Amino acid sequence: MELKIGAVESVKFGLFKSRFQFEAGDRGFVLEKEQGAVCLYATDAAHEKIYCAMPMGAYKDLKLFTFYIFCHDESKLLCGVGRALFVVDFAEKWAATNVEGFHIFGSEHWGESCQRVWDRAYLKLFGIPDEEAGMDIAAAEGFWQWFAEQEQFITEKLGGENAMEVVELVDARITPIFPYAPAQAIQFQLGWNEGAGEFFFYHSGHKKLMADGETLGNMMPEALRERWAYKLQK
Repeated sequence: MELKIGAVESVKFGLFKSRFQFEAGDRGFVLEKEQGAVCLYATDAAHEKIYCAMPMGAYKDLKLFTFYIFCHDESKLLCGVGRALFVVDFAEKWAATNVEGFHIFGSEHWGESCQRVWDRAYLKLFGIPDEEAGMDIAAAEGFWQWFAEQEQFITEKLGGENAMEVVELVDARITPIFPYAPAQAIQFQLGWNEGAGEFFFYHSGHKKLMADGETLGNMMPEALRERWAYKLQK
């Protein structure tokens, strides 16, 4: 199966299906059931060179699960099954898993020590919020700096026919501030009329997001407060 950036493929093993092959540019994944076990291999696109092998467990424990293969970007391929996550970076030649005790075997191509310690930041690659993370203050500061610098552009767009362009730009910068929250929980609305603006922030009942939404409002620069009212959902 050919994988394009952003594409996700889902597969399940069956009585007559014990091997799946995926290609993304010059990279490859092979998911295979063999001798009662399931293993994921990082390979070249022709599946001739094995860069590393990732044993995933006994087939009897995984036979009912769906495996998800995801091409994140030009260097990373991802795999998820149940709560187990695997990340492979072909450019930097490493692999990691969130499953404690799992060993990833290297090769002559990448070396035996290609396994990297799992970092919770990898959850973002899968689009999974990190519930243990806190508000990213640096990202919040950067957001307001960007908002102040682009204020004229923002107000012009809000007053015209391309308001959605501003919404998309703001969304791309405000979502990373709250890495623990599902993207759909972070909602906002902008309004601009006769020289006065309103910034509505909705927390969707998420208590942590409610508190940090208030913090975000308190961080609005004084220069912006002269023209903008920040309103948090009650």
